[in-house]
Amino acid sequence: MFALTDCGRDAFDQSYDKLAADALRWIAAHGGGDEAIVAFARDRMAAQAIAYRKAVEAVAPRTARKRWPRP
Repeated sequence: MFALTDCGRDAFDQSYDKLAADALRWIAAHGGGDEAIVAFARDRMAAQAIAYRKAVEAVAPRTARKRWPRP
């Protein structure tokens, strides 16, 4: 796995965002269609949701809540 800094991304002829958008357009144009793009997006969101859930569940719950004065 790797990650580029903003400076590194700007140094490439194509930014990653443009590359990703171009890839999705290519998939749609070459037989993948909108259904393939939607399926990709749903799978990606599901994977992110699992990762976020694990991160949230790994945090210890607070034992005390701040009480706000009632008006």
